[in-house]
Amino acid sequence: MKEPFFFAVAAVTIDGFIARFPGHKSDWTSKEDKAHLHKMEKAADVLLLGRASFEVAKKKLSKKNCLVLSRKVNGIRKKTKNLTFLNPKSVDVKKFVKDCGYKKICVLGGRAAYNYCLKKNLLDEIFVTIEPIVFGKGIPMFDSAVKTKTFTLVLAKKLNAKGTLLLHYKKK
Repeated sequence: MKEPFFFAVAAVTIDGFIARFPGHKSDWTSKEDKAHLHKMEKAADVLLLGRASFEVAKKKLSKKNCLVLSRKVNGIRKKTKNLTFLNPKSVDVKKFVKDCGYKKICVLGGRAAYNYCLKKNLLDEIFVTIEPIVFGKGIPMFDSAVKTKTFTLVLAKKLNAKGTLLLHYKKK
């Protein structure tokens, strides 16, 4: 069986933040970013995200196939047909995904999910939309505990007249 393919999708400010604070909604991103996000979600078999990010977007994600990383569950807890909670400390997420037959996994964040996937060397590709906005402080996509990983730029595309950029990277 072919290895599962993990790709992260994120929107960041030009000063590198995915949110101002925990629970901050992504209402600051452009319609072009949202269109890209929905396209990427549709291309995936399952969406992978952290519990806090899931809680922020729970209503929009309710009909989508989701795996939610949470330290608040022991092992695996299947909540509904489309929703499973996994404790990444006790569950091998890659093995779980493979055992379920998922081939394309869209990692939607937040920082804990991005960090987990990067640390476990799961991210095959990263799509970053850079919005022309500055928060000054906030939550970065990755934290300082992440070891250096190298990616190669595949595409850089201007999405709108305001200067929103889409960057597509592949694992080197």
